[in-house]
Amino acid sequence: MNVDNAIHFVTVGNWSGGGNAFLNNAKEAAARHDVLNGGPESVPMIVRNTPTPLGTAPGPFMLAPQNAWPWRFAGATHRELARVLPLRLASERTMRKRIGLLRISSAIPERGDPKTMSPVIHNVLDSGYEAALLESSTITVPEAQDAIVCLGSVYSYRNMDSVVRAYERYVTTGGNAPLFLAGAPGDRATVNALKQSISSVSAGQITLVEKGLKRAECLAAFRDARVVIQSSVIEASPFSVLESLSVNSRTVLSNISANREILRSAQIACGSAHDGWFPARSPISLADALSAVSRRKSNPISEVLSDPRFREQERDRWGDAVAKWVTSTLEHNRHWKE
Repeated sequence: MNVDNAIHFVTVGNWSGGGNAFLNNAKEAAARHDVLNGGPESVPMIVRNTPTPLGTAPGPFMLAPQNAWPWRFAGATHRELARVLPLRLASERTMRKRIGLLRISSAIPERGDPKTMSPVIHNVLDSGYEAALLESSTITVPEAQDAIVCLGSVYSYRNMDSVVRAYERYVTTGGNAPLFLAGAPGDRATVNALKQSISSVSAGQITLVEKGLKRAECLAAFRDARVVIQSSVIEASPFSVLESLSVNSRTVLSNISANREILRSAQIACGSAHDGWFPARSPISLADALSAVSRRKSNPISEVLSDPRFREQERDRWGDAVAKWVTSTLEHNRHWKE
């Protein structure tokens, strides 16, 4: 195959859980579409905001930014800003150099030639999820049993401080579930502020575990929770939203674009909209949502996401959409060079 007629996904380096899940979907799609399986001499698709030294491409490249935080960092600590501002500058520079921009969310801004930007193609649950789901059936996370559960690395954008303040109101208005927070300590100042907020809550029971859980453990915690909270103020295309709803209908979501968009296919499939939303910065609204959702018995979106046939169809649809866009973008670039 002509190397200009195909791409390959760059897989070198270390990856977050979301990055690995994206690459799982990419690998499956590449097995079905030659245009995504071009080998090392074809056009690289860099699945990051900017190339790592090992993934730097000397020639034309495509880009699939995974991190939306650089475009919204309100509330970030000084240390977080020192990390995210350079990433914003580097992301902007890289996005203008690429020959194709794969947008996994509208939270990733449009940059460069619009003819080489994909429509928004959100993440779907990957084959790694299927393995983790099977493993989770043998796992119990004791702190998550009948608790309000919120998981994620402790950065300011995760909005866990609002979760604690919402929990305080929830308890004072009659709620009786404990709160379980867990995630790797991303920024120490944010962790310390969160601990201070926790210490100020006089009622209820709050557990904070400063480590990330394995994917199967997260699924087990979500499954056994009374309510799951997805609280971020900014995300790109969060697998965790699909994961929690697939195993627990009592999931409440911050009302941000990524969370709304990633549910679109499931909502179309079931003909019903998700009703567990709260304004991301409103502890009062979140407390009300916790009380309301804890009484829920079923959720049509959860029923759709829990169906393995739907998940497989979504993986096929995702791969088809990416392959179609890559094909048209490579064709556009060939015409432009000529």
